[in-house]
Amino acid sequence: MEVTPEDLREGTDIQGFSWDYGQRNREKLRRERLRKYSNYRSLSTSREAILKEISPLRNDANFFKFNYASLRDTCFIAHFQLRNLLWAGSKNDVYYTSSYGVEHWSPVSRTSQTIIDYEDHPSLLNFKASSLLCKEDLLLVGGFNGEVLCQNLREENDLRSGTVTKSLNGITNHMEMSRSRSGALQAIISSNDCCIRIMDLETLQITKTFDFDWPVNCAVVSPDGRLLSVVGDDTNCSILNAESGEVINTLSGHVDYSFATCWSPDGRVLATGNQDMTLRLYDTRYFAKSFSVFETQMGAVRSLRYSPDGRFLVAAEPADFIHILDAQSLDRSQEIDFFGEIAGISFPEEESDCLYVGVVDNITEFNSCILEFTTSRFDSLAQLCV
Repeated sequence: MEVTPEDLREGTDIQGFSWDYGQRNREKLRRERLRKYSNYRSLSTSREAILKEISPLRNDANFFKFNYASLRDTCFIAHFQLRNLLWAGSKNDVYYTSSYGVEHWSPVSRTSQTIIDYEDHPSLLNFKASSLLCKEDLLLVGGFNGEVLCQNLREENDLRSGTVTKSLNGITNHMEMSRSRSGALQAIISSNDCCIRIMDLETLQITKTFDFDWPVNCAVVSPDGRLLSVVGDDTNCSILNAESGEVINTLSGHVDYSFATCWSPDGRVLATGNQDMTLRLYDTRYFAKSFSVFETQMGAVRSLRYSPDGRFLVAAEPADFIHILDAQSLDRSQEIDFFGEIAGISFPEEESDCLYVGVVDNITEFNSCILEFTTSRFDSLAQLCV
């Protein structure tokens, strides 16, 4: 129930599938998938104008190589647009949503255990996870009905829960964790009922609410804590004062709804990902216009992650493709392809040489799995530790 680099040398692919009829058969299936896949759009606006903006990009980079696949660990996707369901708290701690709870996979020992079993909690028997986050020894899980679960990872039985909204349209679309100006740990919760809520994670009480005219799909705080980048069911990206919620800038360019945004670690670049199949980069000193636009292969940009050192920007499509962009030169990219829906992508906290991808495939014969990719620098460090 695993795939290693040795297996690849013996003829299997990274999902453990053997192509009995050779590489040509895989290429045929890839062409068929590209031809038949229908990218979901919320708006019918033409993409013709944005295609003229696409930045030139070489897809021949090889920043990361396959290191391991766990075929025992199967993520679960409850909503086709929400793909932040896997998080690496460290290079030994990968958390992901399953059909019956939240699981922990250790890439070091290559073992798994259940962290939250819904059946152990009567109030969670109908719970469906829509978002997940892990930082500072806290695991947060958002639900379809406005629920937020908070598991203290230092204490096995310390699971708390709260509800941020009673709205029938209250899906917890995305969560971010940050420190308030006073130093308190807080969650920034993006909800489908057109609100951002700030939750104090000590008390699970809402301390602030920012209202919008559209469902909020993702909100992330800038590295200096001063700004919020907010995207949702709107073609624009809103930049807010993180303290007051005042909109201080509006970023245009996309022609559909966005589900992903992230800041570079130095705060100089803001990335947005959209259902119009583009990723846009904005200089935070000049928000008026994006300075680079990159196109995906098959579908929307559902999630974005900068590596902690800022070297890479990873964009995940709904299925089959992730793109690893050289965030410094912006002229090279590595495209990794497989077969299956993407539950989430994550770098470990403060670790840029490991990348984890959750793959879900309930339709074809290909294996659901968690994929681990590493850089050559990671291999060198691992050798030093032996």
